[in-house]
Amino acid sequence: MIGKKQEAQPQPEQQYTKEEYAAMKQAEREDAWAKVDAQAQEVFKDGESMKGFLSFMAQCTPQSTRNLLILYEQNKEITHPRTFDKWKEAGRSIRSGEKGYTFLADQEYAKEDGSIGNGYRPQRFLASARSRKSGCSP
Repeated sequence: MIGKKQEAQPQPEQQYTKEEYAAMKQAEREDAWAKVDAQAQEVFKDGESMKGFLSFMAQCTPQSTRNLLILYEQNKEITHPRTFDKWKEAGRSIRSGEKGYTFLADQEYAKEDGSIGNGYRPQRFLASARSRKSGCSP
């Protein structure tokens, strides 16, 4: 993942109403959970599929099972999933043009009654692919 620093791309301004934004985020969460469910059915269908997934889990930086399923569906070669900020903290930069992957990040939020709720939000991260000698780093 070492390379040129990724320059911020200008993002087109989009204005959403509170309801539109909430519906968009809900659709993203539902899509991510659908991917988790579909991939779980795929990897647990037979011994070979399960063996492949378990091998992937062993090579990948520790993640929740839900995120490992999502990652496995997106790219079976991922080993080091991190957000842009986490790569930066590790003193690494991202090659220009690297593709981001989706995962479900834990999120606390305030409920209408003022109590704290826990949920998940889809987030993008960048990952390096495995190499035979690299292993995984946290």
